[in-house]
Amino acid sequence: MSGIAPGAAPGQALSRQEPAEAGQSFAAFLEEALARVEAQQREAQAAAVRLAAGQAPDLAAVILASEKATLSLQLAIAVRNKVIEAYQEIMRMPL
Repeated sequence: MSGIAPGAAPGQALSRQEPAEAGQSFAAFLEEALARVEAQQREAQAAAVRLAAGQAPDLAAVILASEKATLSLQLAIAVRNKVIEAYQEIMRMPL
């Protein structure tokens, strides 16, 4: 057991470090991330409209914007599912 906490004497509590001051809350981080996803969706939609109107010079840029928006949305959905899963797991914990 001495290899678990090197430098700590038996019965001596390890010093507890305070967490670094957070720059923003988790909710603010999620809100910002969702705003970026929404902006990418709007950008992809605008690129598709420009393409349909014949104003988009590069089809590859339109496809790239669409794929970026799709991947961002899929990531946001995956994060949402993990948050819900974690919440449900916490709710199942006995008190």
